This record gives sequence, structure tokens and C-alpha cells, in this order.
Amino acid sequence: MLRHNGDMAQYSFKKEDLNESEDLKLTEEERALAKKNKLETKWKLEKKEYEKEAKAIEEERKKGIHRGPRGGKYTTDETKDGRPYRRYF
Repeated sequence: MLRHNGDMAQYSFKKEDLNESEDLKLTEEERALAKKNKLETKWKLEKKEYEKEAKAIEEERKKGIHRGPRGGKYTTDETKDGRPYRRYF
């Protein structure tokens, strides 16, 4: 039952309104299935993110952009006298 008291709502219920505690418990099979579904969903999301990142890196390589050992992006150029250098951004 819902009662309004000014700005706040109050709820009241009887013990009989609540479900039995046994009804709320999952069986071992249900727990295993829920865990399996959760892991599969997590793996699918991680795979999708990895593929997206790999595609972005491949597109950067086509443009001549490389990644350094600590994750920095750079392009390679040469000075006027022919020495190679990296231009980080």
C-alpha cells in the first residue's frame, strides 16, 4: 500500500506479501548458466573492442602513422642531411 505524506511516499506491506525465501534462490544449474552467459557476453564485447582498435591501428599505418613502444604516435621523416627522425604527436 502506498501512502503520500507530504513530499515523501511511504510503503507498507505484510509478511504474507513477500515471496518465500526458497523461491528467490537459484539452482546450481541456473547459476552456472547465468555465469556462462555473463562470460560469453564479456568475451564478445572484448573481441568487438579489440577488432575496432586493430582496425584503427591498421588505418593509421596506411597513413604512415606508427606507434612507439610506450604507445606514442609518430611519423618518420628525414632531416636535410639525410638523418632519420621521428616526429611525435
